[in-house]
Amino acid sequence: MSRAWALVGLLGYVGERAYSIYAHGAAATAGWVVGVIILLGFVNGVRGTFAYRKLSAPGSVAV
Repeated sequence: MSRAWALVGLLGYVGERAYSIYAHGAAATAGWVVGVIILLGFVNGVRGTFAYRKLSAPGSVAV
């Protein structure tokens, strides 16, 4: 549940996709649908990590 590593994972994935498009051009766009689904999963994981830290803090009240 590390916020830093969650962000590193998200930025690493985005960087890899950007490099793939740069290196391979239009051929790299074949997996856009799967790429977007994986990106949404990463974003949701980062959101969950930040929410976990916020809600597990002493004195926080779950809604």
